Amino acid sequence: MKQIPEQTIAHYRVVEPLGAGGMGAVYKAYDKKLHRVIALKLLKPEYVSQQDRRRRFFQEARAASALNHPHIVTVYEVGEDDGKPYIAMEYVEGETLRQKIKARALQVKENLEIAIQIAEGLAKAHEAGIIHRDLKPENLMIRRDGYAKILDFGLAKLIAQRERAFAADSGQKTLLRVETESGTMMGTVNYMSPEQLLGQRVDRRCDIFSFGVVLCEMLTGTCPFVNKNRIDTMHAILHGEPRMLNANKAELPLDLQRILGKALAKAPKDRYQTVAELATELRVFKRNLELGKVAAAGVKTKLVLARVTSASRSDRIDYAKELNESQLKAVMTTEGPLLIVAGAGTGKTRTLVYRVARLVETGARPESVLLLTFTRRAAISMLARAASLADARCQRVSGGTFHSLGHSVLRKFSELSGVDRNFTVLDQSDTEDLIDLLRRQMKLTKGRHFPRKRTIGAIFSMMVNKVSPMKQVLSQSHPQFIDERKALEQLFKSFEEFKRTRHMLTYDDLLVRLREALEGSSELRRQLSDQYRYIMVDEYQDTNKLQAQIVRLMTATHDNVAVVGDEFQSIYSFRGASHRNMLEFPKLFPAAQIIKLEENFRSTQPILDVANAIMEEVKEGYSKRLFSRIEGGEPPVVVGARDENEQSQFVAERIEELREQGVPLSEIAVLFRSSSHSFDLEIELGKHGIPFRKFGGIRFAESAHIKDALAFLRVVVKPSDTLSWFRALKLIDHIGDATVYQILDHLGVERKEFRSARTKEGLFRKLHRFPARASYQAQLGRMARVLTSVLESKTPGEQLSTVLRFYRPLLKTKYDDSPRRGRDLEHLQAIAKRYKTSAKLLDDVALDPSDATQRSIARRGSGFVTLSTVHSAKGLEWDSLFVIWMTDGWFPSSRFQDEFDDLEEERRLLYVATTRAKRDLHFVYPLNVYRGPESDSLPALSRFLEPISHTILPRASLLGVE
Repeated sequence: MKQIPEQTIAHYRVVEPLGAGGMGAVYKAYDKKLHRVIALKLLKPEYVSQQDRRRRFFQEARAASALNHPHIVTVYEVGEDDGKPYIAMEYVEGETLRQKIKARALQVKENLEIAIQIAEGLAKAHEAGIIHRDLKPENLMIRRDGYAKILDFGLAKLIAQRERAFAADSGQKTLLRVETESGTMMGTVNYMSPEQLLGQRVDRRCDIFSFGVVLCEMLTGTCPFVNKNRIDTMHAILHGEPRMLNANKAELPLDLQRILGKALAKAPKDRYQTVAELATELRVFKRNLELGKVAAAGVKTKLVLARVTSASRSDRIDYAKELNESQLKAVMTTEGPLLIVAGAGTGKTRTLVYRVARLVETGARPESVLLLTFTRRAAISMLARAASLADARCQRVSGGTFHSLGHSVLRKFSELSGVDRNFTVLDQSDTEDLIDLLRRQMKLTKGRHFPRKRTIGAIFSMMVNKVSPMKQVLSQSHPQFIDERKALEQLFKSFEEFKRTRHMLTYDDLLVRLREALEGSSELRRQLSDQYRYIMVDEYQDTNKLQAQIVRLMTATHDNVAVVGDEFQSIYSFRGASHRNMLEFPKLFPAAQIIKLEENFRSTQPILDVANAIMEEVKEGYSKRLFSRIEGGEPPVVVGARDENEQSQFVAERIEELREQGVPLSEIAVLFRSSSHSFDLEIELGKHGIPFRKFGGIRFAESAHIKDALAFLRVVVKPSDTLSWFRALKLIDHIGDATVYQILDHLGVERKEFRSARTKEGLFRKLHRFPARASYQAQLGRMARVLTSVLESKTPGEQLSTVLRFYRPLLKTKYDDSPRRGRDLEHLQAIAKRYKTSAKLLDDVALDPSDATQRSIARRGSGFVTLSTVHSAKGLEWDSLFVIWMTDGWFPSSRFQDEFDDLEEERRLLYVATTRAKRDLHFVYPLNVYRGPESDSLPALSRFLEPISHTILPRASLLGVE
């Protein structure tokens, strides 16, 4: 390489340039201290003064230095010299994988060996909670001895994991800002996953897709999705099949095609879920290749395809045999507007699948049919099922989400939409970082309790999705910030201007700009209407006002729109969804036919009788009565418990009985209105050794505010618990890691045991004497007094009360949703009152039944019990179901009893919960619970269940039938 004038950075002498990327240049250098050759990466001079570039530069060092693996480049040091940031790292002598691919220097076995090494390094990064996000041949080095190394973690993203102690700091996330070339996405488009291109949140499976692209290129010499331009390449990644022909135009072996096909699946859930799983399959294939057991591609594949094609031409669907009367009518109605009101479990997905098949069978061009679903995975699944029925052409039907439609239309019709074709999509974390950047520039964070970036992002999103003004959104969802309305409106204006001038779109903007484009261009409306002659929308009750407007605007030249949904299952208003879209569809399309699906294929009739009774009082909606042909089934039962713990004991003991009867734990679920409602139950399941998984909120013991409060008790019970000291001390402003270490060294908690009350009391007095700075001295002194008071208190309830008096003011400054977290802490206090000692409380809270019972799962019933909020249970079903906290004020929540619309959504929420049960259903409610100082009534059964006849819904108590 070309020599450069001698230059010294810190104690490194630059020898020669090795290469350069978008942000930095890499040099071969000599470490004058340790007398070794290293690779020195320097931030480009034009970026030195740009804070976001510096942040990303140092982020690379942090990400890589957190990893210690033979297949990941080692970072020795990061620093600055005369204002110039640098990273000193391992010098790898060899070639990049790109150079190897171009030279076609690798055989299949060598490719597999390298791929396995890369996978092992990537798995290590994922274990540490780091996703690379920019895997490509240029970032992979092959040493002369064949050893592979992963380089360049410049776009790496730290992700939160349950097993990690702390979530990733928001400062470690990446934001594409103005300095990035207009229209350039982070990473290299050829190797991006579909979710990256669509601006969705990414996880480890994003790297698995990129690795699959790299592996395919290694084996074939060609990138599997590359096209003439970036737009076509992106379209191929989103919709096309990967090319898997090697350099001789021959197909890869079948097993290798299968491995690559799974790694390159469009939907993350259809890919390998871990890199380790992919690496295992590659090892097996490599071993079979060495033993000569690998089947080649060719005739076998063609025979399979021929058989499918032959069947598709000869088989005809007997719709009358496959569908019930209502489903058949919906499927056969292919012209004009159609509203399919599909009750819970009535086969609405089946109906849509057969309707797609019918349209294609009767001559509709597959590309003219558009299926819009809540998730892209749902569309793929439906179209695959339709294709398997009779006609493979169904897979050519256009399917996806409203957001993917917006992305596609804005790219394809950039001139008509007025949106630059090379726009950038910001994911949620990048959107939040942009909001944070702007609010700091506007100085909205100093000397005031201004909402944090995530809360601001949620406010802006709600405004867009509900098409509502700021004042209304704040009043309904964030009343604590109503005084900041004008500042938030100014921030929103700056946010919009910043994005528009730099061709950036958020996830919500994909819908906003699509609607604007359709409203502003009659030509675009005509073209889209002509392109999509048949439009179907799934889960219409979960669409928002903006999406309903888009549907109407896309029907300029026809009204062939079929939507399916159930207004009784509209439960996502907090996301902007509106059940009124179902009610107002006939107003948008006056000629609409309405077909009701009422036969339920999931639950027994006694369960459906309760569901029907819950909705009898509804004034708005389409009257329907669910019925089932499934025989048998006992009526659901309402069980009254004295208090919360008796409720938990009943559920845990009943689950034990079901497990002994042979019911798999995976067929048992407990649902609740709010995440905090499972706190006591989680402790009880731990005592019984019943493994569970929780959805719709994190586990009680893993909640940040719960861990904060309990940290004080842990310090008192066991002063040598340095992790709890860290958590408690860092709650105080101006105390960082370095100060915590100084305090712990001053206390000597790691050098001495503190078992007696007397020695603990002396320890806390010593904390008071720590030479603290004025900025935190008063708070530290108060904490010392709190710990002493906790030590002197006799019961966990009293101890926690003392802690919360200190913690609650901190809670308000630390979290935007402090009211909700405050209610959780009240719940924790109620639980603590049952315990005699804090040590026992802490032991029970920490107990995780999953690990303790792994050996006995196979013997006593497989899987895990599901604990879930009702919102997270939508679309799922279980044989045995418990719905807990059916006490009025808890379900429905007392916070929603004053507004009619909110109260009716609570009723719909209970309907959704009820219809998740297939055969066995218990409603449980505790009576001896604290309703708060503002309530003067006694706890009672939920107002939604209380009026239901005892014949339909028998009552019982834990002492016997009432």
